[in-house]
Amino acid sequence: MNKSNISKSFSSNFESSVLNNEDNWLALQTFRNLIKSCYGPNGHLKTVQHHSGGQVTLTSSSYNLLRNLPIKRAFLRLLVTAVTEHLRLFSDGGLFVALFASELISLSCFTDLPRILCCDVNSILLSWCKEFMSICKIPVDISSMDQMMAVVRSVISTKPACSFSQTDILQISSLIIQAFLKTLPPADSHKLMDQFVQYIEVGGYDTANSQIVDGVLFQLPNDLQEDFLPPEESFHSGSLKIALFKISLAGDTDDFVNTVYEVTEGLSPMDVVTQKLFDIANKLIEDSVDVLACQKVIHPSLKKFLTKNRILVIDRLSVVNIGAIETLTGAQCISSLHWSDRMEGMYGRLEKLERASYFKKSYYHFVNTATPVCTLILCSILQETLTEIKSVCMVAQNVLRSLLVNPVVLPGAGCFEALLTAYLKQKVLNVENALCSNIGCSIYQFKLTAKNFIVALQTVAISNQNGYPVTNIGQSHLWIVPDQHKLDSDWIVDRVCNCGLCTFDSSQKTVELKNTNMELFSETSEVRGEIKTSFDTKTIVLKLNKDAVIDQYDIKMNGLNIAVETGNLILRINHAFSISE
Repeated sequence: MNKSNISKSFSSNFESSVLNNEDNWLALQTFRNLIKSCYGPNGHLKTVQHHSGGQVTLTSSSYNLLRNLPIKRAFLRLLVTAVTEHLRLFSDGGLFVALFASELISLSCFTDLPRILCCDVNSILLSWCKEFMSICKIPVDISSMDQMMAVVRSVISTKPACSFSQTDILQISSLIIQAFLKTLPPADSHKLMDQFVQYIEVGGYDTANSQIVDGVLFQLPNDLQEDFLPPEESFHSGSLKIALFKISLAGDTDDFVNTVYEVTEGLSPMDVVTQKLFDIANKLIEDSVDVLACQKVIHPSLKKFLTKNRILVIDRLSVVNIGAIETLTGAQCISSLHWSDRMEGMYGRLEKLERASYFKKSYYHFVNTATPVCTLILCSILQETLTEIKSVCMVAQNVLRSLLVNPVVLPGAGCFEALLTAYLKQKVLNVENALCSNIGCSIYQFKLTAKNFIVALQTVAISNQNGYPVTNIGQSHLWIVPDQHKLDSDWIVDRVCNCGLCTFDSSQKTVELKNTNMELFSETSEVRGEIKTSFDTKTIVLKLNKDAVIDQYDIKMNGLNIAVETGNLILRINHAFSISE
C-alpha cells in the first residue's frame, strides 16, 4: 500500500447544550464549591495529590490550587486559563475571579431567559461596577507606615495555609515592607525589577526567626571540598570584579556541536574544547577577575586551576541566583565560549563577598550597597507551609510595587461587594425603558437577570463568614453578627465593619445582607420602608487606617472584568467538539 494514501484517523465527540449536560453541571458545581470553600481568611485548606501518588500540595491560594487540579472539562479549562492569566499579571485575586465567574454562570443557567440576554445585562452591570469603583476608591499614602502595613496585612492574613499567628503577621508584614523600601529603584530609574528580592526557605524554625539580609545569599554545596575554598584573606571589602556565565564550563557546551575540526593524530575534539576553556580561564586571570560565577557546572580541573590563581569559583547557581547576582553586580551573562574576546566589557562589580552562616547552613554572601537587592530568609516550623509563605510574600511585594503606579485601594473583607450590591440595586430600580429596549427585553426581564449578578456578588461578600452578615442601608458596609439572637439588639452599635473603615450608625435601618435581594422588583425603595442610599464622593471616600482590611484597586478592577467577560463567554458556548487520535 502506498504510504502517501495512509493518514491518521481521528475520533471526535460532539456535544450540544454544554451547560445543560448533567455531568458538566455537576463539574461546575464541584468547581464552584471547591473555590468557595477556599475563599477568604476563614477559607479551608486543600490537599492536592495525583491519583498515582507523589507530592502532596497543601494550599488555599488560587495559583497553587489551580495549577495542581486535573481539569478535564473544556469550559472549566477556559475559566482556569482566564484566572491564571489574571494571576500572571496581578499575582492576587484569583479566587475572587474564579468564584464570581462560576457563581454568575451557575445562577444564569437557572433562569429561563435567553443566555445571550444574560450576557448583555451582565455587560451593562459591569459598566456600572466600573462607574462605582471610581467613587469608592481610597487613596493610599505610601509614605505612611500605618497605611502600608494595612495593605500588606490585608494580603497575608487571608492565606490560612501559612499558619500565621497575629504576631507572625506583624513580623512578616514588617519584613515585606523593609524589603520593599530597600529595593526601591533609584529616582532616575523607571524600571521595577522582579529580582530585587530573593527568598530562602528554612524549615524547623519558628516564623519569628525570619529576617532580612542585604545582598544575595547562595548556599555552599554540601560536597564542597576545602581546597576549592579560597583562603580567608581573599574575602575582602573593596571593588571585586565578577564574571557570570550561564553556559556549562564542563566541556559539554553546545557551542561546538556543528563545528568542523581539523586535528592532528593523537588530538581529540575534547582536547580542543578543554583548551578553549583554559584559554577563557587565562583571559579571566589576565583581566584580574576575582569571582567566576556559573549557572551550570564547571569542570573540576578548571576549578582547581582558577582557585590556584586566586579566583573564587562558584557553579550550579541556577537561573534564579544567576539573575539576582546579575542584578546585584551589573554584570552581563556570558552565554558563549566564543565571546572570549569581548568579555572585558561584561564584568560586574561587588563591594564585598564573604562566607556567612544562617540556621546551621553556610552561604556565600554577595554584597553591593549601590544596588537595591536583598534576601528574605523565611522560617516556619512546618516545611509544608514554606512554599505558601514565599508565594504570599511575593504577592505582597507585587501589590506594593503596583501602588507606586496607582496608589488607590478599595474596602476589603466583603465590604466592597456589599457597597457595590447596594449601588447596583439602586441603579436597577431606576433602570429606564430605553436601556431595556436597546437590548430587546422588558424591565422585568432586565431585573430578573440583574438579580443573578447581584446575588453572585453577595455570595462572594459573605463566603466563609462566621456569623450572620448584616448591612446598614445608609452605609452599606458589611458587619458580621456572631449569634442570631443579637441581630435585633444593640450589640452592633459602635462596632466597626468588616473592613475596619466604618463605624455602625444605629440611626440607619439594619437588614441581613443575604435577605435583601428581592427588592429589585419594587417600584421604589420606599415601598418596603427602606431608606434610599445615596452614593457620591463625599459619602463614600474614607481614610485608610492601620487596622483596615483593603483590596488593591487594579486587582479588583481587572478581576471583575475577567470574571464577567469569561462568564459571558462560557454562557455563549452551545456546542463542543473533542478530537482525539
